[in-house]
Amino acid sequence: MIKIMTWNCQGCSTIKSMNQTKNTINLIKPDISILTETNLKKDQNLAQIKNHYSTGGKGKEARGKGVMAINHLEQIEIKNLEEKEGRILKFTAILNNMEINIICIYAPASYDRRKGWFSNNISLEDLEQADIVTGDFNINKYAKIKFKDGSSDKRKFTENETIEFLMMEVGLTEILPNSTTKTTFKDKLIDRTFLSTKMHQLNHSYKIIDKINKSDHNIVVMDFKIPNFTKIYKSPLWKMNSIIIKEDKTIKKIEKIIDHYQETKRKNLNITEYWIKFKKKIKKQCITTEKKRILERKKTLSNLANEHTKTKNKYEKETISNEITILQEEERIDRMIKSSINYINNKEIASNLLTSILKKRDSGSQIHRIKNPSNGEIETEQKEITDCFRKYYETLFKEKECDQETHTELLSTWNPPIDKKKLTEMEDRIEEYEVKLAIEKIAEGKSPGEDGITSSFYKIHQHKLIPILTELFNFFLNNEIPTEFKNGILTSIYKGKGDVLEISNRRPITLLNVDYKIYSKIINNRILKILPNIISKYQNGFIPGRLLHNNIIALDLAMEKSDRNTIITFYDFEKAFDSISHKALIRTLNHLKFPRKITNTILSMLTNTNIRVMVNGQLSESFRAGRGTKQGDPISPTLFAIVCECLSTSIRKDNTIIGIKLNQNNSMKIGQYADDTVTLASNIDDADKMDMKVIKFCQATAAKINDNKCVCITKNPKIKTKYKTIGAKEEERYLGFFFNRKGVISKVDDTVNKLENLTKCYSSVSSTLKGRITILKSYLLSQLTFQLYINEINDIKKLENVNANMLFKGDRWAISKERSRRDYEIGGLELWNMATRSNAQKAWIYEQYLREKDDQNCPPHMEVWKSEKENSLSRIHIKCWKAWKLLHHPRERITLKLNQVKPKYENKQKLKVIYRNMMDIKYKGWNKHQPTTGQKLIQKNINHPILPFREARSITTIKGRDLAWRYLLKALPKHHGENCHSCKEEESSMHIFFECKSIKQNIDSIYQKVCKDSNNTYHGPWSEKVLGKLLTPFSSNLIGAIMESIWYRRNQIKFNDNTTIITENQIIHKIKKARDAEWDRTRKIVEKQLRQELRCTDNRESINRTASIKRRLEKFSHNWNSKLMTINIPEHFIPYCSYNTNYS
Repeated sequence: MIKIMTWNCQGCSTIKSMNQTKNTINLIKPDISILTETNLKKDQNLAQIKNHYSTGGKGKEARGKGVMAINHLEQIEIKNLEEKEGRILKFTAILNNMEINIICIYAPASYDRRKGWFSNNISLEDLEQADIVTGDFNINKYAKIKFKDGSSDKRKFTENETIEFLMMEVGLTEILPNSTTKTTFKDKLIDRTFLSTKMHQLNHSYKIIDKINKSDHNIVVMDFKIPNFTKIYKSPLWKMNSIIIKEDKTIKKIEKIIDHYQETKRKNLNITEYWIKFKKKIKKQCITTEKKRILERKKTLSNLANEHTKTKNKYEKETISNEITILQEEERIDRMIKSSINYINNKEIASNLLTSILKKRDSGSQIHRIKNPSNGEIETEQKEITDCFRKYYETLFKEKECDQETHTELLSTWNPPIDKKKLTEMEDRIEEYEVKLAIEKIAEGKSPGEDGITSSFYKIHQHKLIPILTELFNFFLNNEIPTEFKNGILTSIYKGKGDVLEISNRRPITLLNVDYKIYSKIINNRILKILPNIISKYQNGFIPGRLLHNNIIALDLAMEKSDRNTIITFYDFEKAFDSISHKALIRTLNHLKFPRKITNTILSMLTNTNIRVMVNGQLSESFRAGRGTKQGDPISPTLFAIVCECLSTSIRKDNTIIGIKLNQNNSMKIGQYADDTVTLASNIDDADKMDMKVIKFCQATAAKINDNKCVCITKNPKIKTKYKTIGAKEEERYLGFFFNRKGVISKVDDTVNKLENLTKCYSSVSSTLKGRITILKSYLLSQLTFQLYINEINDIKKLENVNANMLFKGDRWAISKERSRRDYEIGGLELWNMATRSNAQKAWIYEQYLREKDDQNCPPHMEVWKSEKENSLSRIHIKCWKAWKLLHHPRERITLKLNQVKPKYENKQKLKVIYRNMMDIKYKGWNKHQPTTGQKLIQKNINHPILPFREARSITTIKGRDLAWRYLLKALPKHHGENCHSCKEEESSMHIFFECKSIKQNIDSIYQKVCKDSNNTYHGPWSEKVLGKLLTPFSSNLIGAIMESIWYRRNQIKFNDNTTIITENQIIHKIKKARDAEWDRTRKIVEKQLRQELRCTDNRESINRTASIKRRLEKFSHNWNSKLMTINIPEHFIPYCSYNTNYS
């Protein structure tokens, strides 16, 4: 048990107030005391209090500040202490091997000082890691806030709503939110405590102690029962270090191992035994390399620390400190990779990865309590928790009988015409180009399976591995796949709804070996070639070329055409992917006459698979999976779609089922997106017949319907349906959209309101403008654009304020909205005009319709749109038609006739092209560079005809690129009238980077030396003119690295009173990181070109491919290789290197 007390003690800096505070603590007897408003000074002597950790202010600033934590229990260990501004204290308390991350807050009392304080001082990352957030928040209840000067600030969201939204976003909930836990004073909510899911899982209680004479604040006391929890050790699974694997030395060593194994080729081993032995050797080499690296770094750090202690020269000390910092940063990155922590602060990363990172973290990732599925008791010991998970999933994946006769009956309704030639080709020998394609398509950064080998290994060494893997996979195609290859590690993620203690509310994901996933992807690619021909237009999940929005448009159209008797049923399949019978799957493949080899290999992939469950890094005993497809297996969605199709055909081909009439010739009975199934019945008899088909499907395949989660919509409340019917004011969510009795309803306004709060959460996630743009477009606005294919934006102005809030951390635009929409290369942010973007999305939908409407297998809504007249278009049709007309100039629109229009583009166009064409029509010249007065001055100083935005984008160092680009954009933070903290002259952007006397000479010396050592031209002394010399990636990154170091030094002096020295090693280290990142990109492009060359049948095309590869390698060598730094080129690239390249 741990007792934590939190209290605003209103001062304890004097002897009297300190004694009063101690007496109160002694009365309550907590294990940890958290005090706010201590009014203590930073250097105040508190020898009378043991084990205290305190923040405070300097001198008079101490008043109204101060947070203190006191540890009263010897068994509790306190670590990771961090304080901020005398108002925030973060630490980790450890008891019984359980870590509790605590943030104590004492916010400023006045709104003037508190405005922006939370977002500037408490990061989203801090809150995501926190278990308890407590203290004095000083939050205003109301939207209208009065300032000291008498003015007011009226805003849509109160501070309270914003804070509560932020806490909810990271999974923190307030204890007893409707009670007196909030000390209230006039219009404020003062003392508050928020807990993570982990803390709520524990047996706990809390009580409020009324205000005592020492303070007018309540005391909150929390008791948590901490189980004797087995220490959560690091995962017993080894994982390949993705940085070490890319280093030249490691690459050479691994290539030697591959060559050795190729030369000694197997002896008496078959290909699978050989491959298993080879992987063990690779693993051993990687572990040895990593251990050696850790020991070398440890030794280097020790030597540097000794040198730092001995030397008295200030410059040498600073140089050594920089080297230590670089090594510590490398060490931190290694730890981050090994622990799979996604670190995104100051990063600008690919949007698909970014989205997955920024989604809410799984609030139940560390599981300290779970409900035993067998008896309902709460288990707290690690062994019992792991055992509960194993038993649950063993039961879930246990083979269940399915009705063969019923399945045969359902399958008899499905006889798609399949090209026999394509079927035969499916079992052809696996070719090298297929292996290469599969390797390229495997995503990097994903957790590997049991062998620990990541996809990076296969991508880096694919030229040597492809022949081996091709032989291995052809063996799999003709024989049984060994168990070692298909074993999986099952992890689970809390779904975000339902009781967190129930295992059923967690989503299982299987971690599989990458070599297995490559093989699975090859087989899946072969099936995908025939999939659109055998799966009907009513199933859009995981079928190439089909859209989720087709389901939404068709369902809305059906509801528009429905009458009072129609019933729409949304089915919920319980653990759909995990429950499908293997026997039912094989019956389905045999029914479709899949080749024997393909059927056998799929059966081999699914059966005799050993699964181990991983909970808190600990592995359970293994069990055999008897049914289901593994979530995480590339072929899994395809197989699921194939098995589900017989349900659709059995309903559609039953002539006694009417469905909903869309027009005279077309009706709709069912819509599917993977397991998300909706049936459309004309009356209750129709609904019952369809429900019987669903029940038969479950009997035939061992699937199961969750009756409690199935929902019906009908316009007639008197109809009694089998499942719950939603009321007139209720809604049902389907594929991310909401439906009521009238059809799809817009949630755009709600989403904009949500984004308004989300921007306050995420505006501090990235410190670069480009990073914030990436987050805004890829994660925040994507939640809105998803809906805009169907719905409209009502409040554009509000959305633009949301954008400004995110990008510039305020309601004011640092650059004009017109400039923000231009391309990066001409000084814009490539930010969408959301009104035009909304129209472009609908026009894109209409382009799809014009292109596919005459296809025999076109989506059901397109069949209806073809027959509709201009004066009676359905809801979504008229929106898309009007938007598509905007792609034409106004004079052309009058002549456009609905049934005579043709696609505007010969080929299928990307949404981006349609958007830009709409912008060209509506805003002529919108994307032309029009420099501001300040930008014209820079142009003149650097003697450049146009500002070098394009060149600045070639800077790879993230912060350096951001600074150079924002300098040219004239969008750096400004503090008018402020003097430089180094030389005391007036501070401007030009002064900071190019004119400050305290660093100018040192910077010019470094710039000149690095240029000389790298064989790059030295363009005169360091000044603003260098921005006109961003001629090569090397020189651009050199300038970017120097600007980054200057900015870091300036901020260290300004905010931390810490003078730092910029050194040559520091700059070179940044450039090497940039070079490695650029080489990684170049290598991937060359590998892709090599795969394309491999498939070339035309001699001329092959010659062009070879020439293209040579040019790319020559370009990289020219830009980066020098005596200062040279890339070690892979062996299979050497034939493509021309005589004037300079690779080692």
